[in-house]
Amino acid sequence: MAAAVKGAILAIDNEASFQDQAEIWKYMLNFGDSMALKCAVELRLPDILHSADGPMTLSEIAAAIPDAPSPQASHLFRVLRLLVRRKIFTSQEDKVSGETLYGPTKLSSWLLHEPAPTSDSDASIMTLAPMLISENHPWHANPWHKLSEFIREGGLAPLEKELGCLQFDFAAKNPLYNKLLNNAMACTARITIRTLLSHCGDDLFNGIGSVVDVGGGTGRFISEIVKSYPHIKGINFDRPHVISTAPTYPGVTHVGAIPEKGGKVIIVDIVVEADGKGVFDDTGVVFDVLMLAHNTGGKERTEKEWKSLLDQSGFPRYKITKIPALQSLNMDKRKEKTMASAVKGAILAIDNEASFQDQAEIWKYMLNFGDSMALKCAVELRLPDILHSADGPMTLSEIAAAIPNAPSPQASHLFRVLRLLVRRKIFTSEEDKVSGETLYGPTKLSSWLLHEPAPTSDSDASIMTLAPMLIMENHPWHVDPWHKLSEFIREGGLAPFEKEHGYMFDFAAKNPLYNKLLNNAMACTARITIRTLLSHCGDDLFNGVGSVVDVGGGTGRFISEIVKSYPHIKGINFDRSHVISTAPAYPGVTHIGGDMFQEVPSADAVVTKWVLHDWGDELCVKLLKNCRKAIGEKGGKVIIVDIVVEADGEGVFDDTGVVFDVLMLAHNTGGKERTEKEWKSLLDQSGFPRYKITKIPALQSVIEAYPN
Repeated sequence: MAAAVKGAILAIDNEASFQDQAEIWKYMLNFGDSMALKCAVELRLPDILHSADGPMTLSEIAAAIPDAPSPQASHLFRVLRLLVRRKIFTSQEDKVSGETLYGPTKLSSWLLHEPAPTSDSDASIMTLAPMLISENHPWHANPWHKLSEFIREGGLAPLEKELGCLQFDFAAKNPLYNKLLNNAMACTARITIRTLLSHCGDDLFNGIGSVVDVGGGTGRFISEIVKSYPHIKGINFDRPHVISTAPTYPGVTHVGAIPEKGGKVIIVDIVVEADGKGVFDDTGVVFDVLMLAHNTGGKERTEKEWKSLLDQSGFPRYKITKIPALQSLNMDKRKEKTMASAVKGAILAIDNEASFQDQAEIWKYMLNFGDSMALKCAVELRLPDILHSADGPMTLSEIAAAIPNAPSPQASHLFRVLRLLVRRKIFTSEEDKVSGETLYGPTKLSSWLLHEPAPTSDSDASIMTLAPMLIMENHPWHVDPWHKLSEFIREGGLAPFEKEHGYMFDFAAKNPLYNKLLNNAMACTARITIRTLLSHCGDDLFNGVGSVVDVGGGTGRFISEIVKSYPHIKGINFDRSHVISTAPAYPGVTHIGGDMFQEVPSADAVVTKWVLHDWGDELCVKLLKNCRKAIGEKGGKVIIVDIVVEADGEGVFDDTGVVFDVLMLAHNTGGKERTEKEWKSLLDQSGFPRYKITKIPALQSVIEAYPN
């Protein structure tokens, strides 16, 4: 393992520290899981694999994708690789052909559009695909970017501010959104009602003559109740534009007004347990932050909050029943709680803990973007800086008051984001023994998200942070292209980012804000990587080397750290002119502007850090051949600092490497993260017959390539 990087505010000196950094990378890029799953559903990959007679090859899957004039099997492979790692699909090697064969799983069964018929005539409805498409649609995903602004200023929820009206009013005006919303609500209603009827249907509905489903959408929920209890008169009550699209169900009347009678109210909703260990408890906490982004005043409630609500509404008695679904039941009856039993007969029989877990896993991946966006919100509000700079734990109101540029900080909104991030162990919380208030504190994880860490004996301590990279990868510029991933796989052409903005580095040359965003992100990872590299294998790499050129070196941080540690080295920072123009002066470093595909400045060694992953193989070979010319025939080497993908790897950074490859697919035409086999092929073609890979405790590895 690596020795310590002395003096850094986050000493990279043990496995726990590597894990902390890896955890931040994971949450930073968690949205990639949501988007890859959305891409799979849009391409109907679950349907293709579940309807096949057996495992399928990559080319067979690509050929089966509907409405795909030019399916890109190589792009599809990279999405499948991530989803196999997530256990959405399976993969195995064909013993005869050596090809990879892919198959479905119980998890992917929850993502079907049209499940195969079974003895249950309504089996086809047991899916979460419409909800996944809805929550990851730009209409619903984009408002998360405004969460920090909402906490700073209050006002309308970001979704309502974006739409210009309430969510359901927008649905009344927009048929596409109305369909998206109704389909999502209907699919979860189908799952929930089956669970409910199996678990406690008799307790709820025996002896009841009529039931009205308030906000019942297109009527699926109440129709299932009436189907199971035919003596009940069912009333589906919703807004006129919803009712207008509702199908006819036996025993159900669609109406726009309800009579006032005695009886009981049955509420099917989430009951939040912030520290709960149940399979759906985590999703409940995430869903609450989702509601914060979408609906002004909307929220998921704890039992204490439900009790308060019912008391105020004239319901002094209630009973909560936990069922194996995201929601629980609240009734104005008894106070005891019971555990859940099984739902019989559905295509995905919800009949054991494993099945509940399968559904919960899909919910988790569906909403994983919430982790990324909550973390982005925290960094934009400078919550890590506030908590790390405090003398001790802080109350909610103290944190809210410390948020910069917040004319009207909303403590109640902030609480809900903090609750999720405490659950993710980004921050800590404890109850003050005197006041009873909740006190919040920082953790080692949140240290990786500081803007301005406290000074230490190391004058450069402030640079050990991933905050700029998190802000960039979760900026709309970088997130939006993921929505076009399925289109890219169907049709090919330019990568989604380039289709929208042009080539990334050309866009940076024209757009100062993006240039700054990109340079800051690259610089922060360069700082972390170079410290790890120098500590782990600096002497092996640089002793005896007189000059080093950093190709694509950005603003020069990486090469400056090399020269600082090895003052005998002449350092050359080589990048495009618009990048060099903003680079600060460093002792022993010369900045040179140019085109690396034309020529690379001569030196004893060439370094490229996270450059080759931006390009396809043909351009990489061209660049590496230029690097080979730059180092001459004797004694020179090329040092490549880049990800080496291990699809099944269990190292702390291996998972992030697989996600990052799909990120490159969305952003750069031809860009990719490579396996060792792919690196070897690239080096062979470029005139480097010998190479050595050194794994360091960072996202990237070190590849030394020799011309002879």
